[in-house]
Amino acid sequence: MIFRILVKGRVQGVNFREMVRRFCLGEGIFGSVRNCDDGSVEIHAQCGEGKKGKLVKWLKDSPGFSKVVDVEVEEVGSGEEFEGFEVIVEENFFKDQKKAMGNLGRKLFG
Repeated sequence: MIFRILVKGRVQGVNFREMVRRFCLGEGIFGSVRNCDDGSVEIHAQCGEGKKGKLVKWLKDSPGFSKVVDVEVEEVGSGEEFEGFEVIVEENFFKDQKKAMGNLGRKLFG
């Protein structure tokens, strides 16, 4: 199964995507993670119910410097097959980091 997981809170600019990638690889979960324009992070996870539950619990524990306030999960099917786990960088690395830091600043000071 493939799940779309939307994580809201302070999850950009705090190395969150890389932590998600490492956790998922350690658990045998394939998929991808990317920053969204609204400051949330979107995860596509290809795994079974048990591993999905473990991932959601880990996310809710706010790993690292993140502060997760909401986790939304929906099953989106089983069509796309992932190999490994990818951090998706929008446009280029520098623009991606600038967007993440801007979103972090809004979370901290906005």
